[in-house]
Amino acid sequence: MSASNQPPANDGYRVLALMLWRERWLMIATFLIVALAGLILVMQLEKSYTAKASLLVRYDDAYVYQPLLGDGGRGESFNLEQIIQSEIGLLRADQLKTRVLNEIGLREIYPELANEYAEASPSERREIFGAAIRTVRANLGAGAAPNTSIIDVSFTHDDPQVAAEFLNTLIQEYLQYRRDVLLGEIESDADTPRDLYESRLEEANNELEVFLSDSGLGDFEGARQALRDREARVANDLLQAEADLAQWRARLSSINGDLTGVPQEIEQYVENDATGRLLELEMERQDLLTRYKPDATPVREVEQQIEGFRRFLASGGGEGAGMRRVGPNPIRQALESDRLEAEAQVRALAQRVTALNGQLRDIRDEQLRLQNLAPEYERRARRVRAIQTTLDQVAERQEQTRALRHLTADAADNVRIVETAEAPTQGHSIKKVAFAGVLLVAGFLALVAGLLHAFLTPPPGAAPARRKRRDSRGSHREDVTHVHHYEAPPKERLPVLAMVRRNPA
Repeated sequence: MSASNQPPANDGYRVLALMLWRERWLMIATFLIVALAGLILVMQLEKSYTAKASLLVRYDDAYVYQPLLGDGGRGESFNLEQIIQSEIGLLRADQLKTRVLNEIGLREIYPELANEYAEASPSERREIFGAAIRTVRANLGAGAAPNTSIIDVSFTHDDPQVAAEFLNTLIQEYLQYRRDVLLGEIESDADTPRDLYESRLEEANNELEVFLSDSGLGDFEGARQALRDREARVANDLLQAEADLAQWRARLSSINGDLTGVPQEIEQYVENDATGRLLELEMERQDLLTRYKPDATPVREVEQQIEGFRRFLASGGGEGAGMRRVGPNPIRQALESDRLEAEAQVRALAQRVTALNGQLRDIRDEQLRLQNLAPEYERRARRVRAIQTTLDQVAERQEQTRALRHLTADAADNVRIVETAEAPTQGHSIKKVAFAGVLLVAGFLALVAGLLHAFLTPPPGAAPARRKRRDSRGSHREDVTHVHHYEAPPKERLPVLAMVRRNPA
């Protein structure tokens, strides 16, 4: 067909409208049937009542992290949004729903499920109870506006009294449930097996004591410190003894050098009468002066004799005369005494140096032995210290937990009920919305039924069309097709909307 012979584009819509008009009674029947069935179902829907309540969440120490051991993360807390979401999570917990269902009773809330539950087997009962939990989950609402501490809770049920009762019971169980959650964690922290750490500490101490006893030690660190102090003291004494020994050896060498030039014996004195005679004359002169004058003849005679003796002694006339006496040299004797003392000191200091060297060797050998024992001792002592530190932390934490338990018992009440649930007096129904949806579905199904019937049913007066085609054996055969066409109204030229149906051979 040439472009000039093709009909206008809007003629196709007219043909479609004519086809639907032809099927109008089918479409009306379909619409009425579906709408009537939907209306029957919608009329069976009952009103639902939504009970509402609100809670106020206050910030307290229950949201501050307190670790059992160590200080990692201590003092960290949630912000307001996290706290609200945590409380909402508790409100939506399935365990809380289970508590409420058990408290009120399944028959009171969902009688149909309760009847099925009574006749079901144990495995089926779990499924039925799970269905009740899911129904509660679908009808329970909990949320909060941004940046507020108020949580709005709602529950929807066909019975307004049941809705209010369920919601109030839920709130009471929630307050107890969150207390169990918060204080339960504290109880678990407080029940840390302190006796276990004490027994482990006692065992580690016993192992350390056995190790020290086998090593011949009482206090490893004390013994090691004592050895260090003793080593320092002995080393200092050794240095002093060596210095003294060197000093006394030098003194002994000096004394031996002095002794070589000192004679062993010397003349002590020479006895003669010259000096005695002079002394007698002096005494006689003094006696005469008591009786005579100084210029008297007896006095002058005695003085002449005294003067003569003095000149005689001054000229050395009496030296070497008389009895001579020889004896040991006292200087040599003093030097000999000093030499003996020096030799004794040298021998004593030498022995002291030897003894101190031996003590120093023993000390260093003991230090070496302790150094070899140190790794094992440190391992055992470190284990004791670690267990002791852990035990101290556990004990401190337990005391803090006991105090925190009393504080948290009151702090767990930081959620206050702002508004309890009252039985709603006005319910809401979805019948109108549901019926509107039924009408939409009925209209759609009626349209689909009309279109399908129009396209699949041949119109009256349709002429069959034939065409040839070659079969597999090369012979020609004719296929009869029906051409569906509609007569256009007078004075209107409409395109032919045709459909070809192949007849079986």
